[in-house]
Amino acid sequence: MGSYTQKALVDFDRYTSINGEFLQAAAENILITYYTMGKTDNAVQIAQDNGLKNFEAGIYAKEGNNEKALVIYEEILQEEIKQYKEQAQTDYKNEPGEHAAYMRKRASLGEVDGQTYVPIANTLAKLGRDQEALAYYEKSIQIQAEYEEVYDRTINFSYMNRGDYYLYKGNYQRAIDEYNRVLTQDNYEWSPHTARATAYIKMGELSKALEDINFNLTQGNENDIEYKTLKAYIYKLQNNTSLYEQEAKEIDELKKEEVRRDKDLIIAIDQGKLIRAHKFFDSYAEFLGIEE
Repeated sequence: MGSYTQKALVDFDRYTSINGEFLQAAAENILITYYTMGKTDNAVQIAQDNGLKNFEAGIYAKEGNNEKALVIYEEILQEEIKQYKEQAQTDYKNEPGEHAAYMRKRASLGEVDGQTYVPIANTLAKLGRDQEALAYYEKSIQIQAEYEEVYDRTINFSYMNRGDYYLYKGNYQRAIDEYNRVLTQDNYEWSPHTARATAYIKMGELSKALEDINFNLTQGNENDIEYKTLKAYIYKLQNNTSLYEQEAKEIDELKKEEVRRDKDLIIAIDQGKLIRAHKFFDSYAEFLGIEE
């Protein structure tokens, strides 16, 4: 990875000088590359120099400095409240109507989009401040519910965040209850099935877990490595050696194909992982302690 990441830095710097309007995108890639190389201080400096506060907070969260991450997430919230108020006022003036009235109401309460509260809630949970965390989850859910009513949406994914909180805390039945809320709205969403399967695995209800994973695999995801990894893990827990080995072989072939397909990439890393660092884990496979 070393030679690739060094080359990436050179290419990203060249790209930035040629395409100034894409400075932020280039800065994000340089930041990710530095962090991948273990140069955390460089990554933080890039984040600070370019106003990438979500990345900066994500780095602190990844490094276990949740107090520092919380401070930045709270700063982001205050900035977004200010921007939301300004945008609400402009929209209400230029395009009065139900949507503008909704934004104006949220702004008058000092509130923003429900998802903005989730990083704060998750970080508070990591710090053991559970009552504060649950209050933020509830706020996020309530705001999102009203948002869906105004904008004619049907699925409230805010329950997923609270479900992951309960999963992280080891309250697996409560986690399942939250995931079920999402699936009741739309049973064809994949992530709640994966999350619920993870909770079932932790509870030892392996048949139910396998049912959820098999559902995802039949929805055009038959070659998804995460789902197949979870399926293989279930077979391993069931002591079903033949099916486990079969899945493991298929996963190995998929990984080889992935490497062949991505061989020309300068850097192969999920940029979203740093942004998602406020979450409890990058994937449910990671939560279970198994390698994808």
